[in-house]
Amino acid sequence: MSVWVMTADVQHGDAVWREMNSDTISTGRLTAWGIGICPFDFAHQVERTPRAGEKIDALQSTRGGGGPVPTAMAVIAKLGGRSAVVGVVGDDPMGVAIRDDLVQYGVDISGLRVEPGAQSAMASLIVEKGTGQRTAIFDHGTVSNPTVSEEWIEAHPARYMLTDARTELGMGDAVRSAKQRGCEIVLDIGSPREPDPAAWEAADHLVMAAGFARWKTGHGDPEGAARQLWHDGLKSLVMTLGSKGAYLYTPDISLFHPAFNVELTDVTGAGDTFHGAYIYALSQDEWSWVERVRFATAAGSLACRGLGVRGSLPTLEEVETLVNQ
Repeated sequence: MSVWVMTADVQHGDAVWREMNSDTISTGRLTAWGIGICPFDFAHQVERTPRAGEKIDALQSTRGGGGPVPTAMAVIAKLGGRSAVVGVVGDDPMGVAIRDDLVQYGVDISGLRVEPGAQSAMASLIVEKGTGQRTAIFDHGTVSNPTVSEEWIEAHPARYMLTDARTELGMGDAVRSAKQRGCEIVLDIGSPREPDPAAWEAADHLVMAAGFARWKTGHGDPEGAARQLWHDGLKSLVMTLGSKGAYLYTPDISLFHPAFNVELTDVTGAGDTFHGAYIYALSQDEWSWVERVRFATAAGSLACRGLGVRGSLPTLEEVETLVNQ
């Protein structure tokens, strides 16, 4: 299908329309769709994180689309699945570039609304050379919180829905509507704060940072935290453990999988890539839980190779090669 897409040079503020063949409007069942914030990222690699009042030079810089949900959907598309993003961007050059980046990955953006006169969300990332650790400053911009209509959900059947757990985004209605239409709900929980209660209750799969689990339960032990966080209706609970790997819990299995040894540049996109790869793995009905968490861990590890959230999103072949080593 031929569609017209506006592309942008964010550095110079130029924007042009061009015709391209893309899945901007999907037909058929999606692997997943996600709703959440859609920022534009500026990433800078430095020798070390600067002190207050200090000025240092960047070793290298990059810019591009970011955000947990959009990145996970880009991962699914790159692995061979079909995905869509619901969100809001401004009509500024950053908003144009955010949309264009998702289209390049083959993500359906029919639910990504452009808000006239609004500033898109953006993030500035400072990444230390050697450790890959990053410091982030997030600007919400002036865009509204994302919403999705019943009509859009009805027109985009999917196996899974991914949403951020941020309470202020008010995802309860979207989650309930998606679940009523047969979607399994995957809840992304990163920061140590109370998740949206409606999304928490409706979740089929919880994928969380270990820091949230410790904050919520007081348990430093992943299994102890998982047992406390488990609720009826869940099918899996996963904790990402950073450089240590990942932990999977179900009533039938308790599994730790170490991270893979890869060249480390930037850890920023590792968790978001893990989420997308885990959803892709869930869609592979013949895979075991062990295979799913191994696949997602490999994908998250590979995402650390390049600078920026989408600096090195892996292909299916790359993940399979690492998994089979």
